[in-house]
Amino acid sequence: MRNQLPSLAAATAVAAAFGITACASGAGTSSPPAVQLAASSAGRPAGLSASRGSAPRPSRPATAAHLPACPISRLKITLIRRGGAVMGEVGGYLRFANAGPAACQLSGWPTVTAITADGMTVTAARAVHGTMLGAWQYAPPLPVVRLAPGAAAYAVLAAGDHNARTAGDCPAVRLLLVTAPAGSGHVTLSARLYGRAYLPACTSAGGSTEIQVSAVVPLADLAH
Repeated sequence: MRNQLPSLAAATAVAAAFGITACASGAGTSSPPAVQLAASSAGRPAGLSASRGSAPRPSRPATAAHLPACPISRLKITLIRRGGAVMGEVGGYLRFANAGPAACQLSGWPTVTAITADGMTVTAARAVHGTMLGAWQYAPPLPVVRLAPGAAAYAVLAAGDHNARTAGDCPAVRLLLVTAPAGSGHVTLSARLYGRAYLPACTSAGGSTEIQVSAVVPLADLAH
């Protein structure tokens, strides 16, 4: 989705206009596996490997009853692990932490709208073939991630760093409007990756903008 606005100030106005954002759903036809996450004493979800180089520990099936979806008002959403290009992609992880007093659950794809410095808006596509970042691969049915207070789930946000149609730099994304799966409303994040580098909105050979977001999964599923 693209709309041209004249300035970054107009981009801010666009962000305000997105007060209620369409929800995303990743439900499959069969019952999805459930993963229960609790906050550890170190602030890291229990059951996750201590370093990126260690092998992920297998997720344990949850035994709790069905939980309500985590509302945007009780989620702390941040962009973490932002860095340089990996095999032609840049980006980071969107972290969805349960900041509420009770357990809740997430399943499916978040909705992410990127806003460039000149006001162009791009809705991130759902990654269905995986991304180079995070080594995530889509395998239905998607997991239901049950979050105890303080626990978090993650989604990969990735973008191509090369403009296939024109020479020169890709437009820089300045703002990200993020809505949790099966939720409404959004939070606004900076799209800065590191230093003065921002998430790019490059164009593929097919004419689409190469920004993708994965489904929400436990961090252990992204370790590599």
